[in-house]
Amino acid sequence: MDGTRFLRALMLVSIALAMAAATYSQPPNLLLNRNADEGGERWRFFFEGASVEHGPGRNPHFALRNGLSIIQIVRLPQGSAGKYAVLIGRASSDKADNATRKGLPVLFADTRAEFEPGQYTVTSTPVDHQWMPPRSARPEEWVTVTGRFQIREGTVAIKFGIGISGDPERKPATRPAARFDDLGLYLFGTEEEADLFVRMYNDGLR
Repeated sequence: MDGTRFLRALMLVSIALAMAAATYSQPPNLLLNRNADEGGERWRFFFEGASVEHGPGRNPHFALRNGLSIIQIVRLPQGSAGKYAVLIGRASSDKADNATRKGLPVLFADTRAEFEPGQYTVTSTPVDHQWMPPRSARPEEWVTVTGRFQIREGTVAIKFGIGISGDPERKPATRPAARFDDLGLYLFGTEEEADLFVRMYNDGLR
């Protein structure tokens, strides 16, 4: 494809996405305090090394060190079975190692069959899902991390977590730091709707 055809195709794709964005009805973000604007409220921090930091312009974000994680238990609305859960956020690492896939920021989730309001401890056999940023991520570069899975019948809650892909042989003090912001958990009726949302997120149209 020559340069003119490529630009024309790129323009058509951009127009199509813009038109879709204009008519697109985005579902609510089920996460609370997703940008760390309320400090650590609504999240469970595991031990020391997980905190809220402030970047340029005093913009808050979540920061993890020593291979730790932060989680939030989200109760799903009725009728969620069969829908597609999209986990998404922006993340960076100060020492990402794309060759070994260690030290990268990770989103993870598992589904739960029981939920007790006000409690972080829920009981069921979890089904784990885990996602990392693309291999092109460089240290300190903010990239999108996203994942999707279909919600099974009987699921009433999702544990949404952020963490670091670790190396069990390394001492905690030597593991890299990871940072997260603009986190989200959304439900969609179809895979096509979920994929459109992720494209719009990446293109800044949402």
